[in-house]
Amino acid sequence: MVNYEKRYLIITCIVAIIYNLLIFTIPYQHKSEPTFWLAWFSGMFAIIVQPIIAHFCLKGVKSIYWKIYSLKVIKIGYIYLLVQLIITISFIVIGNFLTIPIWILSVILVILIGLSVIFLILAQTYKDGIYHMKSERETNINFIDNLKVDVAMMAENISDSNIQRKLEKLAEEIQYSDPITSSALSEIEMRIEEKVSYLKEVISKQTTNNLNEDVDCLIALVNERNHRVKITKKEI
Repeated sequence: MVNYEKRYLIITCIVAIIYNLLIFTIPYQHKSEPTFWLAWFSGMFAIIVQPIIAHFCLKGVKSIYWKIYSLKVIKIGYIYLLVQLIITISFIVIGNFLTIPIWILSVILVILIGLSVIFLILAQTYKDGIYHMKSERETNINFIDNLKVDVAMMAENISDSNIQRKLEKLAEEIQYSDPITSSALSEIEMRIEEKVSYLKEVISKQTTNNLNEDVDCLIALVNERNHRVKITKKEI
């Protein structure tokens, strides 16, 4: 796996070296020393925070899928860095010819940092939202897969040929059930799981009392779930 954090740290060091060479090797004649040092510090701050942003965005992320979303968040940090360096160098160059009040630079820097933080938070929130939806979907896919296996196994272990056919047909229907998830399905899926657990226990004990009715109840629950999925899709 590519170590992105090391690469961002190397890039940050190179940018810091180039930045300081441009600032301290060119003989500027600054009319306002406080403005110069504030401008220089703001540029260094923008450089230093980049590997910190990368570290927190990539921390604990192992899947390449989520690394891609993390890189999009990191990209915003580098956009902030580019804009900040342009503003910093512009102020230092202009400061050779004009006296720039320090409050002007301070206001611009605060606005720029504030906007950058807002965009970073929004991007991270978007990433977290996508992760949550994908996690829910993966969980629900596991629910459908497990349900199909459980019903197929019950069909193999039941001795009643009529009930066996019902369970086999139900297993086929579950195979083509939509794995989409939503909060509206949590209750019905819990009832399905409870019914499956009960049926597995009954079948393991070879008890046939009311088994036909219980299987019909499970079929009705699965059909109700599939119907609710269709309704959920229409609402979206």
